[in-house]
Amino acid sequence: MIDTSGTRYKIEKVSDYCWVFNGWENFLNECGLTEFKSFMELTGTIVDKNRRSMVYQIDLGKKKRRFYLKIHRDYIKKNLRTSFKAVPQTLLELKNLMHYARIGMDVLEPVAWGFHPSPKGGDSFLLVEQLHGYRSLQEWLEEEENLNEAMQREISEALAVMAAKIHTHDLAHVDLFSWHVFLKKDQGSFTAIPIDLERTKIKGKWPLVSSVKIARKQASDLAALHLTIPWPQVGAWQRLRWYVRYCQLTGAHHDRKKYLKKILSIARKRGVQKKFKKFGVSKSFLP
Repeated sequence: MIDTSGTRYKIEKVSDYCWVFNGWENFLNECGLTEFKSFMELTGTIVDKNRRSMVYQIDLGKKKRRFYLKIHRDYIKKNLRTSFKAVPQTLLELKNLMHYARIGMDVLEPVAWGFHPSPKGGDSFLLVEQLHGYRSLQEWLEEEENLNEAMQREISEALAVMAAKIHTHDLAHVDLFSWHVFLKKDQGSFTAIPIDLERTKIKGKWPLVSSVKIARKQASDLAALHLTIPWPQVGAWQRLRWYVRYCQLTGAHHDRKKYLKKILSIARKRGVQKKFKKFGVSKSFLP
């Protein structure tokens, strides 16, 4: 069901509707988590919630290790691409996670996954361990007083490397907001990775059409990042310098000005959404 080839991950079915990733079997047994129902009954601190989805922050085990549990209720995709079979969004996220792992972004640690189909679609869960040593880009930027010029340049470089790696491997994250990018400082430099991968798009097989579609999705990635990095804390010159570095790393956009206009056009249209207002970009930076 989940193709883990080319990655460090392995997954095994442990009970009806329930699968566990390698190395976590004993830990979950000690926690009494062996059945689909036992995962679905877990609760903790709610960190995200909508009509069909709930995300809990929970501590498990004797040493209280931290995890995030995503619970979906009848949140499935059913269309031509899935042969009109109900496919849970959590499964799509796991499949996307494998794509990122194959390009060297295998920091995320999935622990267990389950799906119980039903006439309406079905319920599913995904349990992931907390990232160690990483903090969101939003958190780093909120500590403005602790970010000297050198650190700002290191963060900018890490973001350019991350975005370029995603895009040169024909992926588009789709939700590349500052709170979905996590960074870790190690030995004087930063590493950046994306999280919340369920809506990632992959370039299709039709050469021209697929290239145009994925290019627009990738431009939308850059627009989302632009809209959620605060202005004027990060100014126009810093943003332009970052874009030039991204173009150097991708080597894909020969007409940089034209592509930048596309990014800003998308940002202008998306910037009217309420969630972007507090960052000041849509109001103060975009014409």
